[in-house]
Amino acid sequence: MTYYSYFVSSFNRNGPLTIILIGTKGSGKSSAGNCILEQNRFNVFVGTKIGTTELQTERKVNSDTDICVIDTPGIRDIEEVNSILENLKETENVVYAIIISIGRYTTLDKHLLYEIERNCEHILKKSFVLFTRRNELKVYENPHERTIDNWLKTVQTLSKFIDSHQLQFRVFENVDVDSLSKAEQVRDVIELCKEILSVTVSTSRETSKNNIIIEFDEMKKAFW
Repeated sequence: MTYYSYFVSSFNRNGPLTIILIGTKGSGKSSAGNCILEQNRFNVFVGTKIGTTELQTERKVNSDTDICVIDTPGIRDIEEVNSILENLKETENVVYAIIISIGRYTTLDKHLLYEIERNCEHILKKSFVLFTRRNELKVYENPHERTIDNWLKTVQTLSKFIDSHQLQFRVFENVDVDSLSKAEQVRDVIELCKEILSVTVSTSRETSKNNIIIEFDEMKKAFW
């Protein structure tokens, strides 16, 4: 058995795969979380309604993977996170999904990436970018131009951020997607998370309790 195969098969013993969603208000964090869980667990807000205001943890257990998804407040929302820190002291297998909405890369998004680089750069080793609202790519008339790479050419700061930190990324359609495609995109994201963890764990066998607390304390200072 390869190390990767052993690592993937050991998820249930070491605790759930934990995906922490980070993004600005309106980026599609909650919808992305619901897609990953394949259930509507997180409230989704539209328009001017107040979005997620506190950390929320939801879990799904199936025969393949035990998944825990943590939705976080948008960058402008302020909420104490001490209660969730207590729950996360024992947490391993953590991956951070930086949520960016296609066609809606705002000043707040730029600030989010800046704060991550300045205060929490070490989490980028366990991070990937998850683009939401894939259907926004249909703004391009030519079907061959409806790619995330083509859109990234229009947002150079984001493209530079991804390249400089060698981040992988995936593209989600949160709403208008058939069940088969939704299952495929979820499976792809979960496999990416396992791949990221297999690399980080190979250099550091396990994440210590103190590291998790430090990461969240730094994120609290930076964003909440």
